[in-house]
Amino acid sequence: LPLYQQVLALQPDQMRALDGRDAVLSELLARAVDDAEEGKLQQAAQGLRNVERHDAGHSELPSARAALNAALERRRRQVERDFARGRLEQAAEGFSQILAVGDDPEVRLGVQRIAQAQAREAARLAGDFRFDAAERALSRARKLAPDIAEIAAAEQRLPRARAARRAMDSSLSPAQRERRATALPAG
Repeated sequence: LPLYQQVLALQPDQMRALDGRDAVLSELLARAVDDAEEGKLQQAAQGLRNVERHDAGHSELPSARAALNAALERRRRQVERDFARGRLEQAAEGFSQILAVGDDPEVRLGVQRIAQAQAREAARLAGDFRFDAAERALSRARKLAPDIAEIAAAEQRLPRARAARRAMDSSLSPAQRERRATALPAG
């Protein structure tokens, strides 16, 4: 492409250069469509941007954009299914893939919903005295949306739950503590 661009800068009507550039751009668009169909959203978007830089009016560009938009919509539906089924990490990864293509306010709200669910999960795990799992869920929530209220609530819940666990343990006899330690999951 750079060679064709150099020739066309000097001779804008040079047919062999125009045809050659068009063939290369068509190949790039075909690859972008294949990438979109294979779920390689970021590569597909990069291919489209590359073609747009060289010829924003290329005749095959609208159909390639439509293929990418269809792939993005399929991925968005899959992410929503993952979220509905409680597969929060998969949903977060899917939203990250979509956001890597371009900013989308709806996707950003989806990421926030996942962070809220993970923070609520952290609070629930803390209430079950599963502190390691609660910390992991809280960490995932912080990575997605560090400023949401649910994170602050879960952060407050953890020390209270730890204190409650210590208070329970201190009121038990050594034999009762041993039985409790073997009965409760580690965390």
